[in-house]
Amino acid sequence: MGVTAELRVAVIGCGTLGTAIAAGLLSPKEPTELRVKHLTATVRTELSKRRVEDALSQHSSQLTVLTEEENVRAVREADLPGLGEDAASNSGRALQCVRAMPNMAAKIREAVTLYTAGPGTSNENLEIASWVFSQVGEAHRIPESSFDICAVLVGCAGSLLLLAIDGLLDAAVAEGVKRPEVQNLVVNSAIGMMKLVPAGDHPSVLREKIASPGGCSIRALLELERLGVRAAFTTAIMAAAEKSKRIWGWNGNLTTFLGHIGRALLGVLLPWVARPGSPISEVTVALRRKESEARLRDLCRSSQAPVNIISNQNINAVKNADAILLAFPPEQIRKVLEPVEMRRALRDKIIISILARTPQGKLKQLIGGNDKTTGLVTKDIRLVRAMPTMGTEVQESATLIGNPSNPAEKEAMELAMWMFNLVGKVFKVSPDYFDTATGMSAFCNALTTVALQTITQKAAAEGIPLENAVAIASQCIRGMVSMALSGASPGQLEHSLSAPGSITGQAIAGLRDGQLSTLLESSLSAAIVRARDEHS
Repeated sequence: MGVTAELRVAVIGCGTLGTAIAAGLLSPKEPTELRVKHLTATVRTELSKRRVEDALSQHSSQLTVLTEEENVRAVREADLPGLGEDAASNSGRALQCVRAMPNMAAKIREAVTLYTAGPGTSNENLEIASWVFSQVGEAHRIPESSFDICAVLVGCAGSLLLLAIDGLLDAAVAEGVKRPEVQNLVVNSAIGMMKLVPAGDHPSVLREKIASPGGCSIRALLELERLGVRAAFTTAIMAAAEKSKRIWGWNGNLTTFLGHIGRALLGVLLPWVARPGSPISEVTVALRRKESEARLRDLCRSSQAPVNIISNQNINAVKNADAILLAFPPEQIRKVLEPVEMRRALRDKIIISILARTPQGKLKQLIGGNDKTTGLVTKDIRLVRAMPTMGTEVQESATLIGNPSNPAEKEAMELAMWMFNLVGKVFKVSPDYFDTATGMSAFCNALTTVALQTITQKAAAEGIPLENAVAIASQCIRGMVSMALSGASPGQLEHSLSAPGSITGQAIAGLRDGQLSTLLESSLSAAIVRARDEHS
């Protein structure tokens, strides 16, 4: 191996597979020029944190486990997974990415891991990727064009073989033999046969050798052929491959009409465009005014993603797109979407709307039009409604996505989930309370902003430098929110803070006496009413 390095590794989202890979990296099979100096794992919950710490307890001196709120910190402090978003946007260098797919056998270091290189990935990083996955089994580099079907084969082979073994054991039970008595016999027989395949024999040759004339094996094989088992396996893999394409295989032009949040979303999306595994190969931004181009080009300049910026050509932009992001101010909705040519252009497109106060049904009706010959049949419109928050700018959005109302919307939902998971957390909500949740989200942002401003201005008036006051207050708010996200209810938090004679308890009592709760309820109700007030 030509690479020599002590790596700081981050495993983002350390589930079962991530833990297995981490264990392999911290206890490599054999000494090489590469080694892990420190590994940081991030998980969703405190329970998961304890699970990972227990599983890797023997490596505690090399291990840090964080919750997902600190994903950015984990990436910034790591050498692997390579360049983060800041490095990509500030240096102008391409983000190097290796896409990999291990399987569950990583837990016993018998995985088969496929990996493929993104554009511009260096040989050094490919060598590191090969070393990483070699610690939990075999690592095979394959072309991106073959990755999806090979990943399906690697991912499904084990489960299909287990199904076959389970069927064999059922037959033994039916013949009066207890399952535990024959399970090891069947499993070890299968393992032995599998080990013969890499020696050079084709599976069909092995099968012929096993199936002696007039024997039991040939009779069993003929019965399987009669029942269509071979075709069933082929059909199953093809179905899995089709599912894989629906999840990851959509690859096309995303056209977006930008507002403020749309710009923030675009800034996060650009480093991912045209990367391996990304469903977006190109972005077209449609603007109303040509003077807006300069600001947008500044945003796109540091990205190597293919981006087209056009003005006053909405219909052409939609015609050439595979998916549309509606992110303009809602008062422009009729001007943008009512023209017959626009409705025709929207035919068969994936549509994601982040328009405030614009229900999905109203959008579908507007796009479909009254005349079915000029628009779309409403049920066939592939539209999903989403509502990100201003936290998009710092990848901390709480994005609401409306549950699909029919199968036609499934692909739009999958693309929306992929996009908005890049900028924070996604919450699937029913259309029945989508507007209520939107009002609540908007109110939370407003409340935090006003409260922070009031607190810090008073603190500054009492002599604390404003910058320090903002930092202290923000961290206090973040701490309380983190406790709530960890499972503590608001009531439990208030109780724990309300110790007799405590400063916090006195502050809570003062807020209660000032009827803050009543004021909050009234303001929240007003926000919800506003969210439900459809834009005409």
